[in-house]
Amino acid sequence: MQYDALKDFDLITVAVQAPNVLVVPASSSFKTVADVVAYQKANSGKMTFASSGNGSSDHLTVELSWQQTATSGLHVPYKGGAGQMVPALLSGEVQVAFINLASTGEHIKAGKLKALATSMPSRLPELPNVPTMTEQGYAGIGTNAWQGMFAPAATP
Repeated sequence: MQYDALKDFDLITVAVQAPNVLVVPASSSFKTVADVVAYQKANSGKMTFASSGNGSSDHLTVELSWQQTATSGLHVPYKGGAGQMVPALLSGEVQVAFINLASTGEHIKAGKLKALATSMPSRLPELPNVPTMTEQGYAGIGTNAWQGMFAPAATP
């Protein structure tokens, strides 16, 4: 790259934050994060995780979870974001994903997807019965999707 993102830009504001939710198809046998981690440990590199592409917040959340749980899986990046990820989950093409709540909320409410955890520090008002990653013993996997406004460094 021809620029250094940390030195060449100043953050003006974080305009939007969307919490990521660990979801599986409703038909999945996984009921908790511990179930997912146990499967990964027993089947190293085989569990399929959808993401909206390399470097996306959901991809980085998966990588962080693998790092923190000493597990691994198979990263399946989609180009269309949730528009491709959600159908892949619903059809069983992939087993699990961290997807932002805005893209999964209706499918969770309709019972098509199961929410196993949120990646925020505290429970979400929209999903009061869904525990956080921290509550389930996986602190440090607190991420969310966000969009911000930046300007060139030293812009008045």
